[in-house]
Amino acid sequence: MNKKHFALICITTLCSAAPTSVPQTIKTIETKRIETVNPMRTVYVDPYAIMQESTEGRKVAQLLESKRKNFSDEINRRGKKLEQEVNEYRAKQTTMSESARAQEEQRLAKAERDYKGYIEECEQEFKVTVAQQTESFSKKLEESAEKIGRENNLYAIVDRTNGRPFYVAKDADFTDKMIVKIDETVTKSTKLAKAA
Repeated sequence: MNKKHFALICITTLCSAAPTSVPQTIKTIETKRIETVNPMRTVYVDPYAIMQESTEGRKVAQLLESKRKNFSDEINRRGKKLEQEVNEYRAKQTTMSESARAQEEQRLAKAERDYKGYIEECEQEFKVTVAQQTESFSKKLEESAEKIGRENNLYAIVDRTNGRPFYVAKDADFTDKMIVKIDETVTKSTKLAKAA
């Protein structure tokens, strides 16, 4: 009989011979110990669902949709006006003098450049608005994640779509431990290489 089997038999015998309150006490101690251990919990959130379903997210989406619609309506209005001017010019260009035709073509070319410039300005302004609103919403999301993380004793709250953390507890940072472990691994590898 080896030592492990002998130890197992001794422990089993002692436990069966002990009063019935001892195993109950052990269970109570184990339960209390388990309850006090802080589990390393990481939870995931879907920011797109939050954006669509939260009041703040819907507010941002409505603001962006309203701005997009306003730009689109104005671009369409200006485009129709330019198209109408071009059609009017084509209808009467054969009756115009050479200088009047050249002058009108210059005016229409400028109007077209202005129209394209307006489209670019709208696109740029919309991109800036989207960036500002997204940044503002992200800050609110991170603030909420931090509160939830602290209240629920979480280690991390992570974006499900891209893995970006919204919140990481301070005691979840294992950088120092990784540095020590890497140094130990390199030292052991170096010693083994020298010994070989």
